[in-house]
Amino acid sequence: MGVITKKPDLNDPVLR
Repeated sequence: MGVITKKPDLNDPVLR
């Protein structure tokens, strides 16, 4: 993924 627009906790909590 890599899209932080909704909830990064779903797929990309590391991108937070």
